[in-house]
Amino acid sequence: MTGISLRRLWPLLLGLCLLAAPVLEAAAVIARLEAGGKIYTNVRVQEVLPDAIIIRHQQGIAKVPMADLPESWQAHFGYDPAKGEAYREELARQEEARRREQAQQDAARARETGTAGKSLSLADEMLPLFGTRPQLQERVDLRPEFQEMGLYAKSQGRRPSCAVFSVVSALEYQQGRNSGEPRRLSEEYLIWATRKSLGLAQARIVDGEEMSGDADLGFNLMEVVQALRAYGIVEAEELPNTFGQSMAQIEDPSAEVVEKARNRRRVEAYWVSGRTPQERLDGIFHLLNHQVPVVVGMAWPNYAAVSRSPLIDDQSPRAGAGHAVTLVGYKCESGRPEDALFQFKNSWGPRWGNGGYGWVSWKYLRDNLQGAVFLDCE
Repeated sequence: MTGISLRRLWPLLLGLCLLAAPVLEAAAVIARLEAGGKIYTNVRVQEVLPDAIIIRHQQGIAKVPMADLPESWQAHFGYDPAKGEAYREELARQEEARRREQAQQDAARARETGTAGKSLSLADEMLPLFGTRPQLQERVDLRPEFQEMGLYAKSQGRRPSCAVFSVVSALEYQQGRNSGEPRRLSEEYLIWATRKSLGLAQARIVDGEEMSGDADLGFNLMEVVQALRAYGIVEAEELPNTFGQSMAQIEDPSAEVVEKARNRRRVEAYWVSGRTPQERLDGIFHLLNHQVPVVVGMAWPNYAAVSRSPLIDDQSPRAGAGHAVTLVGYKCESGRPEDALFQFKNSWGPRWGNGGYGWVSWKYLRDNLQGAVFLDCE
């Protein structure tokens, strides 16, 4: 996705914002929603797109095509099949243009360096392992490298931006490890870029709730990754994080900063796939064994349940609550996957947990994992 092609999407996104604002502002919990042969309970509408709605429900997050909704809900959300098709076609054109641009850059770089065809990407190494059983180790711990690179646990404050902080945490590590020169990157810029890519000009409203320790309702991983690939990212000193103001109050960065960020767009993101939850966790084991952090979104317990203890195990997830963290290791003395504890880096600052780190059991993650992503970058 490129900055130029995004301009074509502005009319659609602007119309979407005008349509979605009153719906989301006035929406309450939908007790039961049937669509596409599936039944969702305790539904909250997170986002309205021309061809789908993004919802949080009892079991996690879902993207529900407008065409699968009952006619009454299609009318409620202003669904227009022609606009939905145009939206999908535009996204496909943007993605194809981005891939062509990336391929041209890759080919030019290969010609300059003479490295064409000589090395495998991280994805080339890892993707064939998905679906196979991992060799579990007693301990995998990326924290020493994070600490050596000065990548301590940051605090997202009261902003609903856990997905941004988790993606940036993994990206800082990968870039530092690959280049040997770790850099602190700007969550502020990526928040702005994500809002920009979504066409959000005003504060995002989700059922009138504000961010608190109990409600972390922000961008999803897909939205953050798309913004990162479209707009890139800059170092923290070029757009420092500000706190005490809403995300909508972040001022547009200068043209110079945006241009610098575009030169740092060579990031690919891959979903950790699997036919079953266990297979997805096996994929996470493979990645951590290869020293690759994994960004995960999961259903999250009540804040009071994790404010005193950094271990998430037998707590019950709070209905509709989700949180994103960065997995940085695991321990498994028995060699049985079900006995493993995954270690994660949180975005609640170094005073939470063990220096900003916590643990989540294999069973809890199996039952509550909503999505997992790893990054590949230069």
